[in-house]
Amino acid sequence: MARSLFIEELAQLARLAAFRPGLQMIVGEKGSGWSFDWRTDTVSIDGGRIETESADFTRGLVLHESAHAAITRLDAIVPVAVLKDRRLFALLNVVEDCRIETWMQIRFPGCRPWVRQYNDRLFRPVLAADPQRPPAAQFLTGLLTRWWFGKAAEPMGDEARQSVNSAWPAIERVLLALPPAPDALGDLSVSYARNPVSRCYTASDDHEPPDAFEKAVRMAQYEMWSIVHRDILPAYLRLLPPEDNLGKSLLVYFSRLQEAMPDRRVLGNLPATGLAATLHGARPPSPTPDEAPLKPTGHDPYLLSWERQHAAIELLAEWLLRWFQAHNRTRLRRGCPWGSRLDLHAAMRFEADLRLYDQLWCRPLVANRIDPHFSLVIDRSGSMRGKRIEQSFHGAVFLCEVCRRVGAPLNVYSFGSHAERLLHHDEPLSADVRARLGSLPESASGGTNLSAALEWVANDVCESPFQDRFVFVLSDGEPDDAEAARRQIARLAADGISVMGLGLGPETLRLRELLPVSQVNLAADELPGALATLLVQSLRER
Repeated sequence: MARSLFIEELAQLARLAAFRPGLQMIVGEKGSGWSFDWRTDTVSIDGGRIETESADFTRGLVLHESAHAAITRLDAIVPVAVLKDRRLFALLNVVEDCRIETWMQIRFPGCRPWVRQYNDRLFRPVLAADPQRPPAAQFLTGLLTRWWFGKAAEPMGDEARQSVNSAWPAIERVLLALPPAPDALGDLSVSYARNPVSRCYTASDDHEPPDAFEKAVRMAQYEMWSIVHRDILPAYLRLLPPEDNLGKSLLVYFSRLQEAMPDRRVLGNLPATGLAATLHGARPPSPTPDEAPLKPTGHDPYLLSWERQHAAIELLAEWLLRWFQAHNRTRLRRGCPWGSRLDLHAAMRFEADLRLYDQLWCRPLVANRIDPHFSLVIDRSGSMRGKRIEQSFHGAVFLCEVCRRVGAPLNVYSFGSHAERLLHHDEPLSADVRARLGSLPESASGGTNLSAALEWVANDVCESPFQDRFVFVLSDGEPDDAEAARRQIARLAADGISVMGLGLGPETLRLRELLPVSQVNLAADELPGALATLLVQSLRER
């Protein structure tokens, strides 16, 4: 009877701390661990440790999982590919645990002895960890122990210690990214609407608008993620050995984006799969079956795809905006004998050394301005039916949303036995346009008349006033008339238009003969990430 009463007490504690009256608690088998499952709104506790640990130890861990339920929203904000990778998930788990336990002790001051009891017990062995552990593991344990004990676990290699020290100011900012108490909140409608995180919830907010506390929770979580992927994740990635298998698409994606935009944020490929996220003990999410393919229902397929990819869209758009600003900004050449602006630092040096009279001025450098126009050409022949055309549709939505956010014009075409234009860059993304794009997954049939699509592209783009014009072709095979396609590609090239290809499927090497700048033999799930990488690469190599 005493045990059942204690379990009921724990369940009530969990519901109170999580602000979820319907939250359920399950007592698992011995060694099952502690976790919270967002899909089922359930806290799972280790049945064995209830018997062996003190009541306060157990209360503390239940409160920990309830805090995840209350303020952790990583599954809706962070790209799925990041959450699904064990090493990257471990970093997020460590940082988020520090954040939620800071919030717990502020929100529920009486829990501090509970937290101290289980953290001292669980973290003490980390201080005497194996000195031969990899640098990335040293980094994670260093963050955790410095947060809790005030000092990083030793011994630690110089590289890991440097990374911990450089990341620590960011960790301190993460610990401040907390939602205020529900009773201290006013109207957050304007702040939430202006925050990028609101776009991560566009589809769900239409059906179930969040209250003020939920808005504050989401904005705090987005701030945490912004700090992590800007200031902590790059340092952690540098510690991972190059032979670590992060997954083919993710590794290529990271390396190319970091090469194109050094010291910027890292973006992972976002496949259209479900995610059952659990947090505790650095366990990766359990794999779930692929979600059902899009079908013509009462829901907007375009918005469904947008909802799946929201995090990746927002991150890449923000990247590109910063990149455009950096490349379009006028810079000054210093140390000139004449110019339009006096260099004040040089003038002060001139007072001490009159020989510097010919280095007093700054002259403006002509900015290497980028003025892009993108065209996406999608193969919807019969051989594309199924996952290939579905992922091509997701890639089209991804590119549409990114281009709209950064103000870059985009045309979208499709071709089977005949070609059609699905989107002109002057059109708004109205319900009719979204329906036109949303019909793409159901339209795969016929031949591969690439030349007709490229002719349409040429007629549209050759008259475009934009300086830097790029065409991306998504296909899974050779066109019906390769010679006609080559003539259209040569016509585009003669007008200074770059044409690049993405080959879907294991036998698409022939596409590279037609389009030398191509990524080929891509799996369907790799397409959205490969398309984003090609977009960045095209701008960088302009």
